[in-house]
Amino acid sequence: MNRIVFLLLFVAISSKSFSQNESETCPYLKKAAELFCDEKYATSARVLKKFSDLFSTHMLAQEALYAEGLCYYNSGKIKKASKVLNELMKLQSYNDADTFGYSILLCNYLQNDCKNILIPDFLVNLQHEACILLFHIAMKEKSYDEAYNHLDDAQRYYRYWYGCGTNDMQESIRLAMLFSDYFDVVNKKDTAVFELLPHLFEPSAFPITNYEDLVKMTAVKLKTLYGERAVQEALTTSVSNIFYESTPDGHGHVAHSWYIRFYGKKIKIAPDYLFGKTDNPADVQNYLRQSLFYSIVFNLGI
Repeated sequence: MNRIVFLLLFVAISSKSFSQNESETCPYLKKAAELFCDEKYATSARVLKKFSDLFSTHMLAQEALYAEGLCYYNSGKIKKASKVLNELMKLQSYNDADTFGYSILLCNYLQNDCKNILIPDFLVNLQHEACILLFHIAMKEKSYDEAYNHLDDAQRYYRYWYGCGTNDMQESIRLAMLFSDYFDVVNKKDTAVFELLPHLFEPSAFPITNYEDLVKMTAVKLKTLYGERAVQEALTTSVSNIFYESTPDGHGHVAHSWYIRFYGKKIKIAPDYLFGKTDNPADVQNYLRQSLFYSIVFNLGI
């Protein structure tokens, strides 16, 4: 009984202290979010800077630092943005963010009509997002070696699992498009295309952000690089020569994963849950001919 009373008292005291803390910090975060949504980025950055100075140990301190850098970036002050984001890169990296904890519920600073300032679109790791912004800054400054290093850091050192297969796939697509943009700028056109090829056929049950943009981008780059007729012939040959690889599914059965080879890349073309038990290539070929990429390459209309 005494133990239960102690636990209840501990929860009550903790809740009160959290509440007092939030009563001090939430006004800054709310104001920063409101200013951000009104596109008053410079003012929002000043509010966030004050928040960071006053509450350097707050659970959202790193998120606020990222948001400050984002504000500077959006206002065109890329030197200041770079300075703040590099400060963030020196801090300990976490594979998740605190934004989704109790603070966001108590502060209630989510905005209905714009992206919340403290929640990047693909947020799992703040250093990952900082690398992406630093990549864009370096590209604007034409510091291409530095840009590549930032993107490589985002991919190699700060890339964590993104919660579920669909979200992880979305992040792979975003990074592929960024790498492709980089290789285009440094005039490595073939590499720019090859970065995109593994993601051409969406092996997912759910719509994926940026997937349609990636497919259209790939089709345009391929046609520019090799010519429309050559791309159509290459895709026709690849579809005719589809193949599968078999693996045990963990239930005493064998599942098939279907692929094509297209411009030297082995590409998965269909979800296993659709064709995992299919031996007939014609079924998969029909599915492939209805894909977005096939339709764009052959100008079939969607």
